[in-house]
Amino acid sequence: MAKGNFGIKIRPLKIGGGADVFHGFRSGIGGQTMPNIPYVLGYKIKIDGSGSIGATALAAATTQEFDLDVAFPGREFPNNVWIEEAYIRRITDFAGGSVSAATVEGGDTGNDDELLTATSVFTGVGAGFSRTTGAANYALHDESSFVPTFTINTTTDNVDALTAGELDYVIRFRPSIPALP
Repeated sequence: MAKGNFGIKIRPLKIGGGADVFHGFRSGIGGQTMPNIPYVLGYKIKIDGSGSIGATALAAATTQEFDLDVAFPGREFPNNVWIEEAYIRRITDFAGGSVSAATVEGGDTGNDDELLTATSVFTGVGAGFSRTTGAANYALHDESSFVPTFTINTTTDNVDALTAGELDYVIRFRPSIPALP
């Protein structure tokens, strides 16, 4: 896309452990960033038998919260933003071992399900999009310091027993406009 055109660009970034991070951005006139146009930051969450998501190993526990700034180094979420929404795009159902159910949640270190409350991603759910508009901070809200987290909860067996599953976790945001003096 030519510089100065409005539109979204997606660029994949390969991060170790079988996980990708993708991100999009919008450009404005002359390539200048437009603060009122939304940005997208997405995380590829993939269970592929490697035993990790990004740089974080899967846990021998039924609940595991991933600090996405740590799991995907160099892709820290920006400060001082308005978060618009979050959603997941299910690609492959989660399955493995004797796990009988799996749900995911999205939020930040202060509230692990503020953007996405417990959403099933286990065998039988199938591909598609999910968002939980009833989450505490689903609607547009200001965040001065946001550390994105993603939590996997399993039933009957631990998170590290999962052997398959893939989804994209996406957070839409826009930079905060500074207060006038």
